[in-house]
Amino acid sequence: MKIIHHKTAAEFERARAWLELAEVENNLILGIVSYYASYSGELKTQPYFLTVEDEGGILGAALMAPPRQLLTTFMPDGAVIELADYLLSLSAPMPGWFGPSSQAELFAKYWIGRTGQACRLRRTHRLYACTAVLPLTYLPGRLRPATADDQTLLSEWCVQFCLDAGIEDEITFFKARLSHKLADSSLFVWETDKVLSMAGLERQQPRGVAISWVFTPSLLRSQGYATSCVAALTKHMLDTGKHFCCLYADLANPTSTISTEELATARSAKFSTG
Repeated sequence: MKIIHHKTAAEFERARAWLELAEVENNLILGIVSYYASYSGELKTQPYFLTVEDEGGILGAALMAPPRQLLTTFMPDGAVIELADYLLSLSAPMPGWFGPSSQAELFAKYWIGRTGQACRLRRTHRLYACTAVLPLTYLPGRLRPATADDQTLLSEWCVQFCLDAGIEDEITFFKARLSHKLADSSLFVWETDKVLSMAGLERQQPRGVAISWVFTPSLLRSQGYATSCVAALTKHMLDTGKHFCCLYADLANPTSTISTEELATARSAKFSTG
């Protein structure tokens, strides 16, 4: 068993076929690799593109772009330890881990044992995948792409979204992304005579796409606006040829629920050092 440290996203693309064997659960890594593979600017920090392999091929993959956390795929326990030892040998920064629960817990315990660092569980997610939308009665209103006219309102929503989700450190990132999402029509709103909810598309791959940026202001929640928005957007993407839409939900956050049909789920956990 060995770790292959790929210097670039283009080199890491050799793992794409393996990652696509489980495209739903690997959508996050696939999307980030696609971003770096097409990025032409200068990187502030060099990402870590890693695969764990033996003579039979790839056993697992990991990606980390400091200061963001390490992302890992499902892999055997021995591969988890091999990956941790490799990163320790590089004195790599470790702001946190995000991956399948059992592997994340094993990695965290091993890392703590080797370094003495403190660690805490930040949140637990469930990954939902939908290949068909259950029949439902939509609320009055319509789904439409967000436009520049919505930018002031949605910028405020980005801040509240991050606060509600417990990712305050992502506020700057989300606000910076907003103009790009408006430009490429990947952010949608549910509206009547006013905008009531939003949802966005992320990490489009040949077969599937992730839905994120799901937000409804607190005074409008529990009325079905996000349900209608997410369901309509999911149906739209399936109607255009996608095989599935996937969505992460924070299991500790009561607002992180969806009404699309749950056809496949995977538990994941996020640990942070410090």
